[in-house]
Amino acid sequence: MKLIKQQNIFFEFIWNVSHETFKIFSLRLMKSLCQKSQAVTCGLSKD
Repeated sequence: MKLIKQQNIFFEFIWNVSHETFKIFSLRLMKSLCQKSQAVTCGLSKD
């Protein structure tokens, strides 16, 4: 039971890290697309 709990914490950590990385990556991708073509995506990606 203890092992399962540790695995869950580990999995949660990996999930959080990959999720944050994906968020940063997608924001950068949106910004670069925005600069290349001044399209509707610009309005969506503004902070």
